[in-house]
Amino acid sequence: MAYNALGSDPGHRSLHNEGLTPLICPVLDAKKSQVYACIYGLDGDKLVRKSDYLLEPVERLMKRLRGRVVFLGDGIPIYKDKLSAKKTINAEFVDDKKWFPKASVIAMLGLEMFKSGKHDDPYDLEPLYLYARDCNVRKG
Repeated sequence: MAYNALGSDPGHRSLHNEGLTPLICPVLDAKKSQVYACIYGLDGDKLVRKSDYLLEPVERLMKRLRGRVVFLGDGIPIYKDKLSAKKTINAEFVDDKKWFPKASVIAMLGLEMFKSGKHDDPYDLEPLYLYARDCNVRKG
């Protein structure tokens, strides 16, 4: 999803504008006053994950962030005012049309993995649960 922030959008200034390379932070509403998030930076045109996958209150997320941060995700309508009000964050918000994962981005990432000789066995893939205690998946 964070790759959506790299797309060309005539209404959004360049991510490399004025030499201020931003952090990119998808923010998804996790309910119970928490967000799913991850913090990414840029290395050229490649995203580099700068944090673990997070599940925490937005106030704790904001303590991790400084400077120019580009936000996207369905948590924006809920937390935009808080994110904008934080004086240590120069918050920018991606258009809501880019909040959701795109099949083309998944395909691009898969092709990059394939070209580098990496692959996953689809039978060994497992979901990542950050809310494990609330996720009651029964086996067998």
